[in-house]
Amino acid sequence: MAHYFLSHAHRAPQYSAELHAVRGLAALLVFISHIYGRLESSGFSYSVPLLFNGSAAVILFFVLSGLVVGLSLSRHWDEPAALFRYGVRRFFRLMPLMFVLTSSGGIYLFTFNPHMTFPLFPESFGNFGIKEWIAGYIGYSLKANPPSWSIFIELVGSALLPLFIFLSARKSVFLILGAALFVFAAFDIGMHHWNFYMMSFWGGMSIVVWGAPFATFINSCRVFTRCVMFGVCFAAFYVTRLVWGGEYGDAWIVYVETLSIVPLLAYIYYGKETFSALRAPIFKFFGDISFSLYLSHYIILAILINLLYGMGLNTIVLIIGFCVLSLVICIPVSLFLYRWVETPALKLGKAVLKKR
Repeated sequence: MAHYFLSHAHRAPQYSAELHAVRGLAALLVFISHIYGRLESSGFSYSVPLLFNGSAAVILFFVLSGLVVGLSLSRHWDEPAALFRYGVRRFFRLMPLMFVLTSSGGIYLFTFNPHMTFPLFPESFGNFGIKEWIAGYIGYSLKANPPSWSIFIELVGSALLPLFIFLSARKSVFLILGAALFVFAAFDIGMHHWNFYMMSFWGGMSIVVWGAPFATFINSCRVFTRCVMFGVCFAAFYVTRLVWGGEYGDAWIVYVETLSIVPLLAYIYYGKETFSALRAPIFKFFGDISFSLYLSHYIILAILINLLYGMGLNTIVLIIGFCVLSLVICIPVSLFLYRWVETPALKLGKAVLKKR
């Protein structure tokens, strides 16, 4: 009997430029929401309503990982030492940049942060020491670089995805696994509520099974019907947390965001011709630098707000300067990190695998 999940994965499309672009847009969303958040936490927001939902974008990252990483592993599933090779690829994809930025954040916290008006992280997070610095290299502690908590979730999800695929040999077990993960998310356990987000990984992984017929059905609908359906899904995904003010510890928000973004990503993946505009070079560029932008911007924003505040600028000039300089500095830094940390690390990972 054919493996249920793998038989679907082997028929799925290869690389998706559209999903690559979506990842870049999600990273931009997180970046812009943190620009606002840094201004607000520093007392410069003028009570402007928060329009950028970076938290929802993080859920999108997890769903994307379930789909893209799950597919990548599936295509190599029957190769010798497949799990070892998968682990090497994931290590060199995630950890080199984590090492650089956690090291940078830790050095900043020990040297400059005590003298700054606006700290890197809120006092409610507790003290920072060597133990927290070391734990930060896997995102277990987020103090050296707050966005790194999601990399801890990525590491947990990456470790569990092989188990998810192994258990999905039969359709019934695949469905039971999904139901179990949705129930498991109702319990508040584990660091960074990691169990909440495993259903997001499974949700992304499940697109491989039902995404193609779903896209065919959507294409058979009238344009107006499609717009209404996806408008409702996007509104549920994007607006729910903004309206109800859910925190990271609210599992029901994760349910809503996961269930509403999965159909959108499925259609983008399988109905790609509808989204051909996402293949434009600008979207590829932001897709390329998305990981570096996501992990590097928070530290840069903390440094920048303190430098501008120390210059004694009036509030309006400070806000405008901060917004403009955030873009001018963070995007080139992200490009540098992509070219000189991420890309060499991926090449090194391939070289390590070639030697085996």
